[in-house]
Amino acid sequence: MLSDIIEIDDLLSEIKFDMGEPLRPFEQLLGCMPPSSAYLLPKPYRKLMTSENSPIKHFYPKDFKVDMNGKRNPWEGVAVLPFIDIDDLVSAVKTAVPEEALTVEEQKRNRVGQIGLALTWDENEET
Repeated sequence: MLSDIIEIDDLLSEIKFDMGEPLRPFEQLLGCMPPSSAYLLPKPYRKLMTSENSPIKHFYPKDFKVDMNGKRNPWEGVAVLPFIDIDDLVSAVKTAVPEEALTVEEQKRNRVGQIGLALTWDENEET
């Protein structure tokens, strides 16, 4: 209801965020891909998702519940998965995957950088 946000300025003044660092691309993929897609990552990262000895193995359960609230088909449900502790994930990557374990090309792909976007058009071209 609109009346719920009548004192929104007071609420917003109480909210504080600490600016962190973005995850590197392979860390982001570790946080959202299932272990069955580990083959898409560089070899040193795969073991973090699939090894029984991985310090973050608990982020990738083999069995999990699917919330079927109001749904009829399994693919419509929501997978109930554990939250991933980003600090644990980053720490595991730093420990298990030294930068030297990646190829030069993989190191380039795993950098946080500026996103470049170039748009061109031809004003004489018909749309």
